[in-house]
Amino acid sequence: DIAKLKTTDIEGEELTGGYLFRIDKGNHPGWESNFGVVNAWWIPIRFQYRYPDPDSIQPEQETYIQTYVDDFEQAIANSPDFINNQGHHYTDYIELGTFVDNFIVNEVSRNLDAYRLSTYFYKDKNSKIVAGPLWDFNLSFGNGDYCNGEAYTGWMYEEYCGDGNPFWWANMLSDSLFLKTLKCRWSELRQTTLSTPYLLNFIDSMATELELPAQRNFTRWPTLGSYVWPNPWPYPETYEEEISTLKLWIINRMSWMDGMINPIEVDCETFIPTSTENLETDDYPLSVIPNPTTGQFWIDRATQEISGNDLTVIISDLSGQVVYQQKMQAPFPEKLPVNFPSDTPEGIYFLHLKSSDVQQKSSVGKIILIR
Repeated sequence: DIAKLKTTDIEGEELTGGYLFRIDKGNHPGWESNFGVVNAWWIPIRFQYRYPDPDSIQPEQETYIQTYVDDFEQAIANSPDFINNQGHHYTDYIELGTFVDNFIVNEVSRNLDAYRLSTYFYKDKNSKIVAGPLWDFNLSFGNGDYCNGEAYTGWMYEEYCGDGNPFWWANMLSDSLFLKTLKCRWSELRQTTLSTPYLLNFIDSMATELELPAQRNFTRWPTLGSYVWPNPWPYPETYEEEISTLKLWIINRMSWMDGMINPIEVDCETFIPTSTENLETDDYPLSVIPNPTTGQFWIDRATQEISGNDLTVIISDLSGQVVYQQKMQAPFPEKLPVNFPSDTPEGIYFLHLKSSDVQQKSSVGKIILIR
């Protein structure tokens, strides 16, 4: 559910959303990126309008969403800093967590349409781009005999399969912030809904639920043991063999991805994925004096707004790595003194205040260190 965008919403806050667009085949109206696809840079990425539909979208709205996407692409293309000429990091334009989840789902399934077809994005009012909703997984989980679709090894984002994938994913996979976020999210999911036992049990439960419908299906369409485009060889002879083939493929795929993702070095207990915009996540002010700073600074905030008996000050860099952490006990001074470690290089850092009161939101700010 995104905000409705009326034809009269052509300026200010109302112009910022909502939009729904996609990457797909065909000549549906949209626009071409200033950047090309992986392994074929001369072929531009093509975006298609979904909402507002091409018949009602206004010129100002077209300009807005095209410019917003281009600003994101300019940033993600500018390796290794991933900051565009306006000084914005690519994560200022996208909800990073949704791109990580999109990547995980498409790679776990080795979706042949991933990234290049049936790939949707939306942008709500005053919000960043979200990767989703996810769509079109009929050619996945080893169910394809082209573009290495049957293999349980290899990344789909690296495959050139006709239309070509956006270059973003390869660049994100070279960014430490994306990699660390991916590792921590992967570790979380592998303990829950993407654990191998959970997946296999789910398949077994669905196979049992669909046993009678499957019998009717294969009576009406006797395709077992036969080639049905684009099923890879060998072709399962029974319904049970179809299920066991799927389960074995998933076991091997998850094992391969474990081997690729688990070696990423990050302490997920202290890692804080964030971006350089939308920094104040609560309703009370957080100011830093002085900012920029040469090392020592004070956090100025009203002590009565802090609940709980202790407060943790955390400073992290652009990659989310914690460079400083200190716990303070009540009563809190009106100005909280903080010192950067002497060996901290200059740059942009994120400041996080976390209270022991789990009901209180953490406060986030940005600070610039100069030497």
